[in-house]
Amino acid sequence: IRPEFVLLAEPSDGKICRAQKGRMEISVTTYGTSAHGSIPHKGDNAIYKMSGILQELRALNENLLVDDLLGKGCLTVSEISSTSPSRCAVSDSCTISIDRRLTWGEKPEDALQEIRNLPAVKMADAEVSIYNYDEPSYTGLEYGQECSFKPWKMEETHDVTQSVAKAYKNLFGKEAVIDIWPFSTNGVSI
Repeated sequence: IRPEFVLLAEPSDGKICRAQKGRMEISVTTYGTSAHGSIPHKGDNAIYKMSGILQELRALNENLLVDDLLGKGCLTVSEISSTSPSRCAVSDSCTISIDRRLTWGEKPEDALQEIRNLPAVKMADAEVSIYNYDEPSYTGLEYGQECSFKPWKMEETHDVTQSVAKAYKNLFGKEAVIDIWPFSTNGVSI
């Protein structure tokens, strides 16, 4: 099937949305060396290595690109976990998940490189990667998809946008509000 256009049934408060931010799911992992908690100086704590990265990510979020239509790109650390032989030992790994929203003009490879270029990431020799979605579909098909989706937009004057606005007016007897989704919908990989 090669559709000419796709209508997304994402909630929009009755507005016709013609653009959305992109989205990336990024993993950052630091590694250390475990030691007994009574002699932490004999280990290398992966959680401590992550702490500097967290601060730099917070600062990076404040300085991301802004687009007139979609607004500012952003990131947030959404998960953190660590491993250790026990609760009485120095952590030997620490992983965070980053939810990165891309605005118009940002490229996934550049967003990933911004994180790799952070001084604390380099100092910790941290591993930075994109998650991969590889769950089978309801039919059992295993497709595999890197969790990186670009932003998209359609001009307000585009034939599809105007046709949907006209249909809205015919249905509801009033002008449609044409807007954007300031987030990333499930329609990221059409």
